[in-house]
Amino acid sequence: MIEADIAEAVAAGVDLADEFTPADALIEWLVYLAWHLRIWHDLPYCLADAHMDRESPVAPSTTRLIAQTQVLLERAQAAGAARPDVSAAEIFELITAVSWATDRFGDNAEAARRRALLATAGLIGAESTLEAPTQRASA
Repeated sequence: MIEADIAEAVAAGVDLADEFTPADALIEWLVYLAWHLRIWHDLPYCLADAHMDRESPVAPSTTRLIAQTQVLLERAQAAGAARPDVSAAEIFELITAVSWATDRFGDNAEAARRRALLATAGLIGAESTLEAPTQRASA
């Protein structure tokens, strides 16, 4: 079942590349991942673990997600829209942590989007036209 979800995620990444500028496609992909990975409780933890343990049965899923991140990152870097000193693996680690927080803090889609955009703000800089939703009222 996880393989189907990962295939769906990768397909979404391909679609984003067709719909957005290179900078926005990368950021929308990361927002998508932060929201999508939280669908199974502790999936972000499992993916992070698999990223560190190549023998993990979940490692192929992690590899596919990082590969799609790499495609979008390279496209944004080639356009001069993304930092040249960051790797897809580093970005994946960051967005996995954001997804974990999205799950743990019970974010709705808007709050998750805001969290992901704030976390990735230094990746693109002024090239992105995306705006973070307004801050939600604290509890």
